Amino acid sequence: MQATERKKRACVVPVCKDERFDLVHKLPMNQERAEEWVTNLDIPELATHSIEDLRKRIFVCSRHFRRQDYKNIESRCLNKTAVPSINLKALDNFNVIDPKVMVKSYPEAEAEIVAPPVPPKLPPRVQRNLTRVVRPVKLREAALVKTLKKRRFTEEVEEILDSHFSMNINIPKVPKTDGHVVPTNHYFIQSREKSQRSGKEEELLEIYVNLPAEVQVQKSLVEAPQLVMSSEFIEVPSRSLKLNYFWLRDHCRCSECYNHRTNQRSFSFLSLPPDVKAKSCQFSDDFLAISWNDGHESQYSWDFLTSHASHLKQSVTKRILWDAEKISQSAFARVSLGDLMADEEAARSVVESLVCYGVAFVDKVPANVSCTELAIKRLFPIHKTFFGEMWTFQSGVMKESDTAYTHEALGAHTDNTYFCDPAGLQVLHCTEFEGDGGESLLVDGYRVASEVKKKHPEVYARLCSTAIPFEYKDDTHHHAYTAPLIKEDKVTGSVEQIRFNLYDRAPLDTLPYDEIQQFYSDLRVMAAEVASEGNEWWFKLSPGTVMIFDNWRLLHGRAALTGKRSMCGCYVARTDFLSVARKMKLVD
Repeated sequence: MQATERKKRACVVPVCKDERFDLVHKLPMNQERAEEWVTNLDIPELATHSIEDLRKRIFVCSRHFRRQDYKNIESRCLNKTAVPSINLKALDNFNVIDPKVMVKSYPEAEAEIVAPPVPPKLPPRVQRNLTRVVRPVKLREAALVKTLKKRRFTEEVEEILDSHFSMNINIPKVPKTDGHVVPTNHYFIQSREKSQRSGKEEELLEIYVNLPAEVQVQKSLVEAPQLVMSSEFIEVPSRSLKLNYFWLRDHCRCSECYNHRTNQRSFSFLSLPPDVKAKSCQFSDDFLAISWNDGHESQYSWDFLTSHASHLKQSVTKRILWDAEKISQSAFARVSLGDLMADEEAARSVVESLVCYGVAFVDKVPANVSCTELAIKRLFPIHKTFFGEMWTFQSGVMKESDTAYTHEALGAHTDNTYFCDPAGLQVLHCTEFEGDGGESLLVDGYRVASEVKKKHPEVYARLCSTAIPFEYKDDTHHHAYTAPLIKEDKVTGSVEQIRFNLYDRAPLDTLPYDEIQQFYSDLRVMAAEVASEGNEWWFKLSPGTVMIFDNWRLLHGRAALTGKRSMCGCYVARTDFLSVARKMKLVD
């Protein structure tokens, strides 16, 4: 029996005019969500009808929803948070594109890889595991003899390679001697002669470039790395690597030692021999293989080894320190809510801006709590504190014991200094303002610390080591923590966190008497740098713009204000912020 064909319906969005669709959706039954749909669609004709009327008369096709808006791949039902857009490539109705064109195009360019010219008369060098043959050639015999330092050797098959050609021939191999792996690139013959210096008979190696008349030549642009083995480490000079044996054994990624499904080690640390040593090693262009003295075998890619060498680590995204003049001319992220929700590059630009400058903005956000929450949850989970997840406050209405709820000016500060782990990001959105003043203030704390270190290095050192107390108290809470104003990264030595809030300082009872006066002098130096006019970036935060900033880096404040001003916001945990940045490969 033939299945009944589903009735196709027209979509209300203008770009879908003259088309009919199998999968369409009515406005949600929830009044607030239905109004949000209508606002997002931004179609003037809809404004003259009630929500109840529109719910009966209009449909929105699936073209205007993202894949993740559906409960699963097969489902025809939308999630509760799904919001339609005029076009997923242009959510704000200014740059609507043809809905049939959903793939970005990029200009094509031709690239040609050209091998460098072969240097004339270069002696070949040894390379293993090269088998692709281009063409056979004949080499003329050239009788050139050199003498090398004494080396013991055994007969093995090797390959000869210079910077551009390799030759497969049978030659004696010069293996490890005194911990060294000697790459050979000539035809060796053993002989015994008396040393001219000691008069004793020594084993010498004579080098001849007399090669067989017929050899196979192979094109290559790779040179084999040279390894040096000692009793404690393997060194690879060509790759700037010095690898401790125990570190290598501890980082074995074979299936016995590492669970690649859970990304966890699967061996007991105490099962490793304390005197673990490499018995032998082999290498190629792609990996290093080691046989251990306990019988275990390990293999490491060069990419893995170089990416985890501490001296080779570099910041993926460079953080840029700024003052007021520099940040006003910088390319920090400012995206629309539509672009943020639909475009992965827009989302990435926000996180990258937070890593680089410590701040980013999202515009065209409806001035309410739910849309602010929607914008943040597009990127990060919200961190719940005793303030709740999403919080609101109105200037002049004291909900909690905090100066932020007054009309007074707020000096630059960081939040949560009384927590052992302050929030990593803070979000602020002015949802209503009828009055004057209230300009927002940001100061780059990393630059403040850098300037203090440059001008007063001894003060900077004390601010990094002197722990002072902070606290928050109200009728139901008493949070307290003691820590220095500046915290450095223990690996890189760069500034990691600024904990600066002159309002939340607790009674200073953590210092001995003879250090108190010095601390107040040091605090004055830092406070003066924070309040320096050149460091203060002032701007107006208007309804519709969400500001996200790094609470471990930027200090924020505001000017005094009059009238009614409503704000909403939330916090994001530092570990969640860095997790997202790490998945985007913006930080290590």
